[in-house]
Amino acid sequence: MIMSGGEALVDLMSGPMPGGGPINVAVPCARIGTPTAFVEEVSTGPTR
Repeated sequence: MIMSGGEALVDLMSGPMPGGGPINVAVPCARIGTPTAFVEEVSTGPTR
């Protein structure tokens, strides 16, 4: 199993798309059938 942890960002430059290094590793691994887990904490900070 591949476990990836950290931030999940939203890229607004080309439309709202999920991004960020850790999720960019987890998603392709899951797509090819590798058991994958993504761990993050939801921020309560202000948004812009």
